Amino acid sequence: VFRNRFLPVFRAYFRDHVGAFVLSIPPTSTERLSGRQFCERLEAFLQALDEPWPMGVELRTREWLGTDYLDVLQARLWNPPSFVLTWGLSFW
Repeated sequence: VFRNRFLPVFRAYFRDHVGAFVLSIPPTSTERLSGRQFCERLEAFLQALDEPWPMGVELRTREWLGTDYLDVLQARLWNPPSFVLTWGLSFW
């Protein structure tokens, strides 16, 4: 949905007027979704984009902030097509 319905409209009207997309991930029970499962879904989402976009990822589940997550960020930052990814860990 994001790639096929949102991005074409965004690209046509707003691309030159905004910065990064921020993916704000709500607190989630690790019993419901493990860090590895989250990383697999994040990687699939990023791979599905047909061109690089500046992205920010805000996590609110401390247990997901580990090597699997950092590996996803590293793969997107240093392998073409490159994404500009940032991350944050927030608990408010």
